[in-house]
This record gives sequence, C-alpha cells and structure tokens, in this order.
Amino acid sequence: MEYKLTKNDNATADLSITFTPEEIEEGFKKAYERAQKSLKVNGFRKGKAPIDMVRKVLGESVTDDALNIIINDSLLQLLPKLEHMPYNAPSVKIEKYERNDTLEAIASFEITPQVTLGSYTGHKLQVHKLKVKPEEIDSEIEEIRFNLAKIQLKEEEETSQDTDMVEAKVRTIPADLTEEEKAKEIPESSIQYYIGKKANPKGLDEHFMGLKTGEEKSFAYTYPEDHPGEQFRGKSFTFEVNVVAVNKVMYPEIDDDLAIEWNETETLQKLRENLENDITKYYEDSLHEMYSQDILNRVVEDSQFEIPESLLKTEGENVFKEMLYRQRIPQFTMEQYAEAVKDTLENVEKTFQEMGTRRIKNSLVLMKLTSEAKVEVSEEEVQAELEKAQQHAEQHQQDQKPDPKVIRENLTIQKIFRFLVDNAKKTKSNDITVDDAKKLLSKES
Repeated sequence: MEYKLTKNDNATADLSITFTPEEIEEGFKKAYERAQKSLKVNGFRKGKAPIDMVRKVLGESVTDDALNIIINDSLLQLLPKLEHMPYNAPSVKIEKYERNDTLEAIASFEITPQVTLGSYTGHKLQVHKLKVKPEEIDSEIEEIRFNLAKIQLKEEEETSQDTDMVEAKVRTIPADLTEEEKAKEIPESSIQYYIGKKANPKGLDEHFMGLKTGEEKSFAYTYPEDHPGEQFRGKSFTFEVNVVAVNKVMYPEIDDDLAIEWNETETLQKLRENLENDITKYYEDSLHEMYSQDILNRVVEDSQFEIPESLLKTEGENVFKEMLYRQRIPQFTMEQYAEAVKDTLENVEKTFQEMGTRRIKNSLVLMKLTSEAKVEVSEEEVQAELEKAQQHAEQHQQDQKPDPKVIRENLTIQKIFRFLVDNAKKTKSNDITVDDAKKLLSKES
C-alpha cells in the first residue's frame, strides 16, 4: 500500500491510497469469510459451507463489501499517522479498480481546526489605577438604606411627597409612533417609582409628586441626552399613569446601627472601608478582564487559522440556539427569526456564523496558549475553588453542584489572561474614578 496526503487551502485534505493485488485479494478473503457466516448452501447447514464453495457461489458479488473492507482497514491504520487529522469521517471515491491489478482511492476530509499563534507578548497596554471617591461610597450607603427601608401605606386622601413611593400602572407611548401603531393597544406595566432616588431621570420626579391613590394622570416627558440608557437618550414619550397606592418610605439613619443591620459590621466607618475595598476589587477585576480581552483580541487578529466549514456552520447554529434560550424566545428556525427581525436569511446566517467564528478562534488561541505558556492548574487549586463555590451555593440555597471540570477550565483561562497582561508593555494612566471605569467598561461591552 502506498499513500500520499495532500493538504488543501480550505481546511480540507485528500488522502490518495494505492493498493497491491495481494491487499485486494486479502480484502476479498475477508469479505467471503464474513458472508460465509450467513450463507446457506444446499447440502450444508447455514454458515457451514466450505470457504472455497463460498467463493464459487458468490464470485464477484462481494466486490462492494471487499472494497469497503480494504479501504476502511487502511484508513484505521493510516489516519492516526497523518500530519493533519480528520475533523469528520472521510468521503471516499474509487478512482481505479481492477481485481487482479490495482485499486486506487481518494479519501477526502476536513482537517481538525489549526491555529498558528501570532505574537502574544509585548503588546502595548494602558492600565488604570482606581481611586474610589467618598461620594461613590456614599452612593453605596444610599443603596443600602434603600434596601433596608420600610414601607407604610398612606391614606387615600394623602398625596405623594418627596421620598415617597408610588405604585402605579403605566402605559408608555413613544412620541414617534405611526398612526397605525397608535391604533394598536399598548400594554400597561406595573411600576414602583421612588421619588427622590438619585438614579431617577432628571425632571421625572415632579410628575409623580402630589398624586393620590386612584388618581389618573397623563404627561409628556423627554429623557435627557446624557441618560445612561442609550435607547432613551433624547427620546420623548407620553406616560399614562393610574395610581394604585402611595407609600411613605422610611429610610434608616446613616450610623453604626445601619452597618450592624446590613451585614453585622461593627461600625459605619468599618462598613465604608469594606465597601471601598469591595468597589476597588470589583472594578480592578473588571478592568483586568478588559485588558486581557483586549490583548486576546490582538493575538487572535495576528494569528492564522484553518477551520473546517462544517464547524463554522455548526457553531453559528449553536450561537443562534443559545441566544434563543437566553432571551426566552420560542424555538424559531433561522428563517422564522429572519422574518421576525425583518432581515434576510443570508444576513442572519452570516451574523451568527461570524459570532461563532470569533468564539472558535478565541477557544483555539486559548488552547494553544495553555501549552505555549505552560499553564497548569493543580488539584489543590481546583479543590480550593470548589469549596468556595459549594459555600456560595449553600449560602444562596442553590441545588446545582459546582462542576470541577468547569472550575479547572475557568482557572486555566484566568491564568492565561494573567500571563497575557503580565507579559504586556504596560503604561500607567492617571487615577480614574468609578464613573471613569464604568465608561471604559461600557465601551468594551
């Protein structure tokens, strides 16, 4: 047997195999022996006819079986030796066959995904030092007060005042609706509006002041241009409000008792220190993840990939199905989804395949970096994280048990990200605030 592997440019390969007459005859022998077990010949019990008689009776009728045996046996022998391994089962085409002369076949297949890493060290990276301002801790304290607040229902004749909470059914009507859209029924939503809360859009509180239980009110409102929600910035709406109840909100004082009630911290000062540490850790961890993803993106861009077309298609479909599951959308086909979002099937398939391609490339680079950077995760590290995860699950009364395999994968990725950042050429910026950090992180997302 002689063979030659030819690698193509589209993540496929062709394996040409030429068999000798002796190998062909061996294949026929196996085919006859296989057929012998179920063959019934006059004068012999089923499966007991001599092999020479089996040859005489069946003749060339076992050719297809014989050729399959020859080729399959050769593939089992050759594939593990090849430089480029198959990603899926080969497709075989017989080019030439003569029983007593030769058999030539070509096995075509997609190769397993390949990556040639680009540069992964020395990337320029600007890092930031977070400085938590006192007013940012104050905001956290206010959120704690909000969570610990007590609610008291007001009498029907009492009106809503600053710091009260209005329960209402609200119909929100965009100002730019077409006449056809206005004719459709716009559903109500139930809300709890806390007057005076710092996160409230500027100028909206005044529309909820002075309301009584059972009162109905309609007003127009335009969101500020700097509103955090991009989809609302500068947009105008008409709000139709039906007041269900007006509640007095009693917030706790900002003192040591607040700290004790919140999480049994001894003093308000200690609570503020803990909050500062928590805020710092959260945003520094988030920024580190942003740095890591930035470098990973650059490594991916610098790397070269060979990815089978079938894998790209499958991963695109997986991304689509995951999106449906996350957003609790009924199990649409891509055709139905394209129709629902008023786009072409071609564009939808392209969008999800691009997302799947990015995910595959990230995964291939991370796997390659694991070996290149010699990243290892010990059993002790996995066990320590497993215990933390179990404690967290118990505290939050979660039934799902942490998976050691997932924990190992996460620890591996964390170490790779740390490696990428540690080996970057870092320059430091001026101190940044929490608001600055939020803006940086929102740009990345």
